[in-house]
Amino acid sequence: MNWAWLRALGTAHAAPYEIARHPLGERTVHPHEYYAAGRNLRRTRLRLRDAPALFASGPAETGSGFLVFESDLLGPITEAARTRPFTPVLLVNGEPAATGFGRADIMLEPGPHLVELRSGGSAGYWPIEMRPGGTVRLTGFTRQRLAVGTAADQLREQFLIPTASAPPRLGRRFPMYLSLIGAVLGFAAPALPLAGLPIDRTPGLLLAAGAAIAGATGGYWAARGIERIVLALAEQRLAGGVRSAVHRPTAFPGGSWRPVDPRDTASPLTGDGMAALRLTLAYVQAPHTDDPGRGSRPPLRRRWRLGEDPPHRIVGPHRYDPRRPVDEAGEAKAAGKRRNRFGESYPPEARPWAAPPVVRIDGEPVPAIWGVNEYRLPPGGHQVMVEVPPPPEVLAGDKTEIRLGEDARFERTLRLDENGTAAIEALASIEMTPDAEGWELARYQGSFTES
Repeated sequence: MNWAWLRALGTAHAAPYEIARHPLGERTVHPHEYYAAGRNLRRTRLRLRDAPALFASGPAETGSGFLVFESDLLGPITEAARTRPFTPVLLVNGEPAATGFGRADIMLEPGPHLVELRSGGSAGYWPIEMRPGGTVRLTGFTRQRLAVGTAADQLREQFLIPTASAPPRLGRRFPMYLSLIGAVLGFAAPALPLAGLPIDRTPGLLLAAGAAIAGATGGYWAARGIERIVLALAEQRLAGGVRSAVHRPTAFPGGSWRPVDPRDTASPLTGDGMAALRLTLAYVQAPHTDDPGRGSRPPLRRRWRLGEDPPHRIVGPHRYDPRRPVDEAGEAKAAGKRRNRFGESYPPEARPWAAPPVVRIDGEPVPAIWGVNEYRLPPGGHQVMVEVPPPPEVLAGDKTEIRLGEDARFERTLRLDENGTAAIEALASIEMTPDAEGWELARYQGSFTES
């Protein structure tokens, strides 16, 4: 994985950005690791469960399955003003399930599910069919900065794909392993030749120790260089094309709707005397206008994962310890860096997400997602209206300032021929600024721009 997010935060402040259950979600989430503490949580039971061949579903099996989700990063973390918040949020059937970077198991009931990734805007989406007792693996790739062009460009810039299609990447302990190898080789290089010589032991050991330190340092930087090469190759592979998803259609009065993969180059489905409309909608999360701060919440150095208390077994003098004294000046400096790197000086308790766009065809509401929507409609004239949705109810409080003016909606009148096609594309900008306590929004505003 790309560990730039962990290095940019530092282990003292990284825990609230690790993957965990979304505080407003109801699904069970089992992270694989405590990244800030360097503690692996994997157990043999989890490793065996990850092998679907060992648990092939039979007709008599019942029970939930697991989505093994990996949230990864593309590119570096750089520092610049007006950075948009981009920490990932994973939605399952439109509801928040997990948030943060890393790898986790998410329990899902059997049946079809639509998994969506949000990262500072609309990102990837993928349909899955969960079998009883089965396992599905997905990997999401997000970016700190987007080269925003059209809505279709943005949807293709971030990824949510099956893990089997994801490019290989290195583990977090690769630099440590290469450093250890370098240290051993560095120690052995002078120690073995000098072992049989009649020289004093102390200078020989000092020479070998110095060579071990040099070997460890060289191994570490060699590992970092290899990491950069592997990540660059991973980006090239993703840019070269990945597998696209196939979505099932959903009927509504007078027609049907289905999501279409942003990388699907197939023509819209027409035929049977029907026409097709492709409506491509995406949004980018605007940077916060104001810095809400942390309110009455403790400094980030004392925080653990969102919604979780620090496990007592990892608190100690050489591991993550929220009881250590806090340097408020250092916290303020780190908060400024987070605002320029992660778009927020302090992470919200409930990381916000945007509801699906509001789409009406001929005055009737129809299903829609942030992505490529394909509607099969009867030929003739149709009126299409699209609106930026209001914030989810759980994020809107009495003091939430909601600004959705005329520029938050647009309307088009189309005439579709039999077996004909039409396309509309629009990109929204949505600001979702949390309040100081992090559970509700202080400001929500949005606008649309047609491509």
